[in-house]
Amino acid sequence: MTALIAANTNARKKAASSGTNPWLSSQFYWLKKLATNPRGDAAREMSELMLSSFGYQIRVGPLAQSFIVNGHTVKVKLCMAWSGSKSLKFQQIEQDAYTHLLLLGLEPKDAWFWLSPQAVSWANAGGQHRQESRWIQFSVNRAPKWLAQYGGTIAKAQATCLAQLGSP
Repeated sequence: MTALIAANTNARKKAASSGTNPWLSSQFYWLKKLATNPRGDAAREMSELMLSSFGYQIRVGPLAQSFIVNGHTVKVKLCMAWSGSKSLKFQQIEQDAYTHLLLLGLEPKDAWFWLSPQAVSWANAGGQHRQESRWIQFSVNRAPKWLAQYGGTIAKAQATCLAQLGSP
């Protein structure tokens, strides 16, 4: 164990000195420190609070990382891209009991928001490790055409919600 601890300490020091981490100065850095499930829960909560600020009434959803708004069950997926890559991969897209999939993409200084019907998301998701689980992967600079009507930049989030969920 002593050898592993020493190796870990040296590797951590080397990684810290090999460049700056762009997430350190990001408003979203706190998410990087969370494990997978708490990070997904935080993305759901952020999404709920954002929609609440648009005037929507939010209720607890039936699935992990979901909520109900205007009778629609919204499942939230988060992707935190490597800085500058603009490459997003939303994983573990499944055919659960939700009506809409909310994709929240974050970079240290940028964010994206898409909200599409489950059937559309599922039809355009690619295979992952299992048949019942898929992913949606793309570069925001070349987002798939099917996503265009379902959002994009975070500035379009409110208009996207109105189009997909109706008025608050």
